[in-house]
Amino acid sequence: MRRIFTLAIITLHFALASLAMEPEVRMIQQQHQAIEANDADCITVSNQTVTITNNTSDTCTFSIYCVTGQAVKTIRLGAGNHASFELPKGFYVIKCNNDWSRKIIVR
Repeated sequence: MRRIFTLAIITLHFALASLAMEPEVRMIQQQHQAIEANDADCITVSNQTVTITNNTSDTCTFSIYCVTGQAVKTIRLGAGNHASFELPKGFYVIKCNNDWSRKIIVR
């Protein structure tokens, strides 16, 4: 079990390393994944508080997963609405309607 957890942490570390790339490289990757520009700014993390804003004109369901893949929280937001909540320190993946996803670190 400890080996699996260690491998999961290492895998996530390499995945998050892509966030440190040059902005132009990240932009190309985002376009390749068909992510809209306004989606990139809808998640903010400050200390342990995560704020998600729905920048679309439709209702969206945001699902938050921990590093092990377990669903931590699901939030449904109407157009233009936002929600703030606290998460324990760690690595998380936030998905929006299974259209796109973002990796975040809560410190």
